[in-house]
Formats: sequence, C-alpha cells, structure tokens
Amino acid sequence: MNVVLTVPHSICLDDNKSHFCDSSAYKNAYNLHNIIRELSPDTKTQLFKSDTYRKICDENRAKCRDKPFRQLIDKNIDSNTVLLDIHSFPKYGFGSIDHDVVLLYLYSLDSNTYNLMKHLQQKGVTVGSFKGTIDNDILYTTRKKVKYNLLIEFNESLSLEEANVICCIIAEWLLDL
Repeated sequence: MNVVLTVPHSICLDDNKSHFCDSSAYKNAYNLHNIIRELSPDTKTQLFKSDTYRKICDENRAKCRDKPFRQLIDKNIDSNTVLLDIHSFPKYGFGSIDHDVVLLYLYSLDSNTYNLMKHLQQKGVTVGSFKGTIDNDILYTTRKKVKYNLLIEFNESLSLEEANVICCIIAEWLLDL
C-alpha cells in the first residue's frame, strides 16, 4: 500500500480570522506521516503540502489543478494508494457540536469511512461525517485513480496530545485496510 497525505491549505500569512489557512493541518499530517512510518516502515508514505497561500490559489479547487502541488499528487498516486487529504477547522466550525474530527466523503458513506468513524468513536473521539462536494477537488480528481481517499478535518482547538492520540488511531485503522 502507498499512503499519500495532502495538505492544500498549510500556508498561514495573517491572523487567520477569515480562516484562509488550516492552522493545525500540517502538524497533524506530519505527525500522522511519522506514526505510519514508525508502525509500518515498509509502507511507502508521502506527505505533500502546498506552498501557495489559499487566497492566491486554493489548491483544493479545480482552477488550481495545473499547479505543481496538484501535479505532484497526480504523479505519486496509483490504484494501490490511500490518499488522506488533511485539513483543520476552528472550534464549532461544523455547527453546534464541537467535533474532534470531521470526515468528508464525496458521494455516500462507504464502509471504510464508516469503519474509521466507528473506530474513532470507540476510542472516545467525537466524530462528524458529512458529504463533501465536488469542490473538494483533490478527492474528486483522485477518486478513480486510488484505492481509497478521504478528507479528514482536525479541530484546531485539540491539544497536541489529543491530536497525537487521534493520529495514532487513524494510523492503526489505515494499516488494517
């Protein structure tokens, strides 16, 4: 299995009051990347982060498909790839429930996403799962090229320890796919 972690909104240039960057996405993706490599050294694991500020070009939208970040993703995926598109959100960013993690899928809740949701919940993690849209262009464009893909949003109010526990749970689930 090949694991590709993507972080399209990693560059923060301002106070982020308008949420033009995902302030904890890169550190969580980096942590998840290292945990996967530690648990399974033979699993090819790659982490790609955008170096473009979201206001300039949102790398998770169709208009930015020709950018180097998106080309790098395309060159490194195949039918044996699990792609996790990592994002983060401010407290209560998905409504009145303060989720620890939110899972976004494209068309319907598939068994892999459902199993991850249940696995996280069994470990005490508050999880939301929602249907994304084709505006989630990394998921949309890779869906037929990879074994599995999913957008994972981390709550930006999680402590480092809480986020680490969640990354460990996700890595365990991932390595059982």
